[in-house]
Amino acid sequence: MKKEKFIKFLIKEKCIGFFEEPIKLSSGEESSWYINLRELQSNLSKLDKFTDFIVEFVNKKKIEGPFVGVPESATLPAIRANEKLGYKDFIFLRQKLKSHGISGRFPYSLSPIDISGREYTLLEDTLTTGDSAILTTLHLLEGGAKVKSIIVVCYREDKRWGGLFPHEYIKKHLRIPVYTMTRARDILPLAIKELNPSKEVIESLKKEYSTHEEIYKILNNLS
Repeated sequence: MKKEKFIKFLIKEKCIGFFEEPIKLSSGEESSWYINLRELQSNLSKLDKFTDFIVEFVNKKKIEGPFVGVPESATLPAIRANEKLGYKDFIFLRQKLKSHGISGRFPYSLSPIDISGREYTLLEDTLTTGDSAILTTLHLLEGGAKVKSIIVVCYREDKRWGGLFPHEYIKKHLRIPVYTMTRARDILPLAIKELNPSKEVIESLKKEYSTHEEIYKILNNLS
């Protein structure tokens, strides 16, 4: 997968942008930039192009499925990727625990299914704090499944979890490899070049990434 081509696709489809005034993300953190890949899921043509990039990435990295999407943001891309790669055995996860259903079946699945002994690769569209990916992984593990790896489409590289980045926390404590298609260090330079945000926005970004030496250096060179 050509990273630059993918990032430009996301920018063109208005999945990436900047705010003059920092806003609060769903994670609770404030930020002057956003990534919203749900923009690609309201149109089948866009979704198809999006999953082509995912398929190209997993084939290059030789990552095996079937793929399960973090609910609900990565559900449709995971289903479409499974279809393109020929995986027929996959699950559609729900965000909240199902309070009724067949005993012995996985309560986080939309359909009644026993996942014990099965193996999956988790797909996360945007990794910020890592909460959603970690929680979904724990649900799958509690159901008796094995999570072989986690694929992150866009990684904001926000630091958390006792000084560890989310991918470091996952590798250390869950012992699951994390593969990232794009990171903030890749996205921000191209997005700034293409969208030309104000100096105030760049200064706000520098403050946001002040503890991330590599990204701070990139932003400092752009200002």
